Amino acid sequence: MNRRNAPSRLLAQIAASLDVPPSLSRYIRDLMAPLDALGSSPRQIATRLAAAGARPGWRVLDLACGKGSGAIAVARRCRCRVLGVDAFPPFIDEARIAAERAAVEHLCAFEVGDASRLPRSRFGAFDAAMMIGLFPLARAAALLRRAVRPGGIYIIDDTVRVERGPWARAARRWTAVPTLRESNDVIEALGDRVLWARSLGADQGLRRSRAIVARLRRGVRTLVREHPRLATSARHYLRGQERAERLLCGPLRPTIWVVRRG
Repeated sequence: MNRRNAPSRLLAQIAASLDVPPSLSRYIRDLMAPLDALGSSPRQIATRLAAAGARPGWRVLDLACGKGSGAIAVARRCRCRVLGVDAFPPFIDEARIAAERAAVEHLCAFEVGDASRLPRSRFGAFDAAMMIGLFPLARAAALLRRAVRPGGIYIIDDTVRVERGPWARAARRWTAVPTLRESNDVIEALGDRVLWARSLGADQGLRRSRAIVARLRRGVRTLVREHPRLATSARHYLRGQERAERLLCGPLRPTIWVVRRG
């Protein structure tokens, strides 16, 4: 395991954002090893950014970039210059290696940093910014819109509860999770415009969830083989992830927003 790591306070926050229990926080890299992308499909993110008008030479900020899969996809598809920031140093190491393998290292830069603390010098410095699966929509929008120039684009990945269909009744217990309509209202109240917003359908969500769980299962098996004393914690973590992924195929749905800053 790479010993280059985050400070303990920040490491605890990283673990919480990934739903990793404190007992496994030292082994985040091991658990996540089989996963290249930690959130939505990087290809879809790049496609949506291109559709929103991204051009070669655009400056793009990827906050909480993980292993850099989204940044690399944007660089390849749009020929943008992308800065990826993540608080977990091993992910940044992997992102740099992945960019070299994809032959876009000249378009991608990665640095260790706290995604919640955007320096003032970067306010309005980017043509586009994205945050995939870290902060809830309202917090992510407030942060990302500061990073982009007026008229710039930002992309958020979060979760909504369904309003219609066979899961609508079950979704009523998740009132703390906004609907797609409520989420759009939050964005528009900032003075920005939702260009595109789409939730995964149940079938798409099921395929996504099965793929994620299968990869996490591999990570857990490897971890337990190397550290048998962690077996109980690791399997408990995996069961929690399986439950969460089932929810995301039913009353809750992963959703992507593409927004133009007003």
